[in-house]
Amino acid sequence: MADIRKRTGAKGTTYQVRYPSNTTKSGYTYATFNTLKEARAFLESGSLRKKGHARSGDVGTVAEATDMWLRICRKEGLNDREPVTKYTYANYEYRAGFIKAYDWPKTLAGRVQGASFPSEKRTVISISERMPEIGRTFYETGPAKGVATVHRYLESEVAAGNLVIEDCEVAAAEFLDSCCATILKPLPFNAGDAPTDERTDHVVGIAVRTFLAAYRRVV
Repeated sequence: MADIRKRTGAKGTTYQVRYPSNTTKSGYTYATFNTLKEARAFLESGSLRKKGHARSGDVGTVAEATDMWLRICRKEGLNDREPVTKYTYANYEYRAGFIKAYDWPKTLAGRVQGASFPSEKRTVISISERMPEIGRTFYETGPAKGVATVHRYLESEVAAGNLVIEDCEVAAAEFLDSCCATILKPLPFNAGDAPTDERTDHVVGIAVRTFLAAYRRVV
C-alpha cells in the first residue's frame, strides 16, 4: 500500500512516498519530493507499476492483506507513527492468527462484490476499537480511496468545463452514497437481500441523472 508522508527536518519540509518493493528487506522503498504536488503526481502517474513494484491491488486474499498489515506495523509504522513495540506486535500477531484461520472462501475482490461482504465489514467495525489500525486501513483503502478517485475525476471534468461543482470532494462522497444508500447500507443490519443487477442499474441510473441535473454545465 503506497502512501505519502510529510517530513519536517533541519532542511525544511519534504514529502516522502512510501511504496512496496520486492528488492528491500522491509518490503518498502521511498521517493522524496519537495512539494506535495510532485509526490501526488508520482503516486498517481503509474510510475510504480512501471517499476514493477507490487501495489495493494495485488493483494488477493485476507491472509495476504493481514500479513501486509503486520509487516507495515512492525517495519514502517502506520499513518506517520513509529513501528509498534515487540509486545504490541506479538499481540497483533496473535489476533491476526484468528483472522487468517477463518475459512475465507473467496479472494478479496470476490468478497467485496459478494453479498456476504457486510459480515466482514461488521467484523472490522467490531475490532476497530481494540485495533484501530485495522479499521483505519480498511477505511482508507476502501471508502476513502473510492471518494478520492471520484474526487480527482470530477476535478478533471470541472477543469475541462463539463461540470460546475463548488466542492468536488463533497460531490464525490454524495454521489457514491446515493449509489449505494438503498442497496448496500441495509445489508450490514441484515435488513435486506443482496441487490439484483437490475436493481443496481436502476438505483445507479437515478443517482447519475440526479448528479448531472445538479452539476452539468448549462450551455
